[in-house]
Amino acid sequence: MRVESESSGTGAPPAETTLLSCWKLSYRIPEACAATGYKRSKLYELIKAGKIANVKDGSCTLILRSELERYLGTLKSTTWPTPIRSPRLVDRRRRGHTAPHAIARKAA
Repeated sequence: MRVESESSGTGAPPAETTLLSCWKLSYRIPEACAATGYKRSKLYELIKAGKIANVKDGSCTLILRSELERYLGTLKSTTWPTPIRSPRLVDRRRRGHTAPHAIARKAA
């Protein structure tokens, strides 16, 4: 997702910013956590699973901004579907059938 924005003239990021609206090229793990909202353990799981590539600079683990944007771009948007009632249940209720637990309550 790209967003057009105006430059403030103070050496700020270019006019076109990306999903992670920061002009850093790479993030250390705590910074990547803050930028994505993931916990530290989740980022390490994603790295171990090969879903996010990391770069090592000595003992420092870096995650490239482009990798975070690529991964986040692959995630699907979650929308809550409206529940669909089973036609079988609807038909039973129309025909006067009751659920087994309702029959047990009537007998008691």
